[in-house]
Amino acid sequence: MTEDLRRFMVRARHKGYAGADDAATVERPLLEGSLQLDFSDGPWLYRDLYFGMRTFTGIETVWRAGRPVWSMAYAGGMTSDGADMGAVYAFLRAALRAMPDEFPVRGPARFDDASGKAAWSYRMSADGDVSRFTGEEEILPGTGRGYGLRFAGGLVS
Repeated sequence: MTEDLRRFMVRARHKGYAGADDAATVERPLLEGSLQLDFSDGPWLYRDLYFGMRTFTGIETVWRAGRPVWSMAYAGGMTSDGADMGAVYAFLRAALRAMPDEFPVRGPARFDDASGKAAWSYRMSADGDVSRFTGEEEILPGTGRGYGLRFAGGLVS
């Protein structure tokens, strides 16, 4: 993966879902019934297109000069009916903003709630590198599993 692609992915992720930046939300998504987040910078375009909220599936794609160069598919969502979806997703966004620059795909391997309000933990494990990977993440609110996601992707040619 080029250094330019890595740097763009870091910026795009902070402007998309992780940043909860409504400016990235597209009013008329490409696919009916989906939610779409776009971020562009020069020749680069990042698009996150997904269906659902409590449980969901989606795809993120990065283009350079109109050509797709990287993509990731994902599926997951809430795994506990008792967990507060809004609070879990707010915590997820915080974990995603803490992503490591060297692997700008999801959050860090471990992220714990620093507010003292809840005993929540985010865990992410992945095999491979940004060019080709699979992985999963989960949020453990207190003593259970409240959220889970599986993902896979890499460079496309």
